[in-house]
Amino acid sequence: MINDVELKSLKTNTDERGYLIVFASLGRPDVPDATVKETYLVYSPKKGTIRAFHKHMKMWDSFFVLQGKVKFVLVDERPDSTTYKKIDEIILSEKEPKLLIVPPNVQHGHITMVDDTKFVGLASKPYDKDNPDYVRVPPDYYGDVWKITE
Repeated sequence: MINDVELKSLKTNTDERGYLIVFASLGRPDVPDATVKETYLVYSPKKGTIRAFHKHMKMWDSFFVLQGKVKFVLVDERPDSTTYKKIDEIILSEKEPKLLIVPPNVQHGHITMVDDTKFVGLASKPYDKDNPDYVRVPPDYYGDVWKITE
C-alpha cells in the first residue's frame, strides 16, 4: 500500500434497532482519529461513474461508503516517498465498513461499482474557492485503471 494511506476496519454495533458505526472521532482509541474541517456526501446514481483524478497539496481526505460499492484508485506523487509512482486500487463497500485515509499529494479518484452509491468525504481543511488546494488530471492520465472486475 502507498505510504501514509490508511485503510481502517470499523466496528459495527448491531442490535434489534439496527446498527451504528463510528467512522471518525477525536481521542477514542477504538476509532480512527480525525481532524475534520469539512464533511460532504457524494452520490452517484449509475454504476461506472468516474470522478478522477485530483490531489491536495495540504489537505487529507477520508472516505466512508454508506451505500453501494466504490473502487478508489490512488497514485503516489510524492518524489521523496518510497512508494513514489505506486498505483493502488482499494474497494470500499457498505458490507465491509472501512475508512480510507488519503494523505496530501496522492492523486485519487473513484468509480462506482453499483447503482445508487453514496459515500461520505471527510476533509482536514474546508474548501476555499478563491485558493483551491488541488491539482486535477484527466481520468485516463494513468492508463486504463477503471476496469470493474467484481
